[in-house]
Amino acid sequence: MPHGENTYIGTTDTDYADDPGGVEADHEDVAYVLEAANGTFTTGLSMSDVVSTWAGVRPLLREEGAPSSVPRDYEILDGPPGLYTICGGKLTTFRAMAEQLVDHVIEREGVGFSRRPARCRTARKPLPGGGVADFPRYEKEAVAALREGWQIPEEAAKRLVTVYGTEHVRVLSHAVREPDLLKPLGPGCPVLAVEATYAARQEMAVTLEDFLRRRSDLMLFGEEGGRALTDEAARLMGRALSWSRQETGRQVAAYREAVGRMMAFRSQAETSAGEAGE
Repeated sequence: MPHGENTYIGTTDTDYADDPGGVEADHEDVAYVLEAANGTFTTGLSMSDVVSTWAGVRPLLREEGAPSSVPRDYEILDGPPGLYTICGGKLTTFRAMAEQLVDHVIEREGVGFSRRPARCRTARKPLPGGGVADFPRYEKEAVAALREGWQIPEEAAKRLVTVYGTEHVRVLSHAVREPDLLKPLGPGCPVLAVEATYAARQEMAVTLEDFLRRRSDLMLFGEEGGRALTDEAARLMGRALSWSRQETGRQVAAYREAVGRMMAFRSQAETSAGEAGE
């Protein structure tokens, strides 16, 4: 799956019985995916080509068989009164699952309203910033305006419009009184400093990892997991969220530890290679 200058590759299916919040892709997972990619394409990929990893736990419905053979079906359960539970499914069907769950709840609970609620409308409702009929044209004009009016570098301007759509104007509004926020988060970084402030003030980012991993993708696609940007990002978020010096330090340490866990497959690979050579 292409993603800018990078490519997603995956996936593996193995049993996992530990804490779902602590799951990471290990050396065996990465090796498996690389072998599959190299066996299918003329890529010649190695561990050194992997810039980041992530993993999750599939909430499969209990069924006998190997994990990879268990269907990705989902089921909606009713009860106790007022509670509806959806089980199973997978990432690529999450929107359809949510739609069917909403429609199911409306069908069951709608009789209690004087006017029956409408069915789920999210399939026809654009995401915030996405309500533009001709987005390529809008993007071109918006990028030109950002370069000329705000003196924002082209790469950063393109990213800003691509990520936020029409909402990029709201992002920039946080830099009107603080023009220094229009600078990149770090040398050569396409993410602007104002995005860290916006994430904390408007997007409910409450940890450093929220911004660097989930809002900006710098943990996944930045150099060395965005480690060089952590102090500045923490300073900006700390100012917006009133972090103490101790809390800012804790956030930086927790983030760097998270990057270490994400990239642990490299040290595992070195250990495995060393043991094989003995």
